[in-house]
Amino acid sequence: AAATTSSTTTTTTTTTTTTSSSFGCGRNTTLNSVANPPQSPLCLCEGDCDNDDECAPGLVCFQRQNGETVPGCTGTGPNDWDYCYDPSTVVATTTTTTTTTTTTSTTPSCGSFVLNDVANPPTTPLCLCEGDCDDDSECATGLVCFQRENGET
Repeated sequence: AAATTSSTTTTTTTTTTTTSSSFGCGRNTTLNSVANPPQSPLCLCEGDCDNDDECAPGLVCFQRQNGETVPGCTGTGPNDWDYCYDPSTVVATTTTTTTTTTTTSTTPSCGSFVLNDVANPPTTPLCLCEGDCDDDSECATGLVCFQRENGET
């Protein structure tokens, strides 16, 4: 039998860049808590929006639950406020997953990997690479008897 240990590490990186478009209301990228509800379409990094219709054309309302970072914007703002952002500012998302699997054999290895003539018939269960066995019952637990006819390895 074999014991297997696995571990998985996942890293997600999101790269953002600011936009050069003003959406008719400037290029400020610092979160700005304007109004709840807003009186006019919100500009880049302004909130509190509840849907995309409350943002200037081309901007999207970024819904936050716990103060998540708004793509393309800086600052914090109130945790539950939502802000308008430019979806084209999200340049790339890279996810790297590394999986490491280690298998440890619990097969008895009471000898080396060098063939060893012990006895015919054996008086104790034969270990790894020991012979001469005639069937599996003459081998240690977890090992099988390999029958050779012409010196196979």
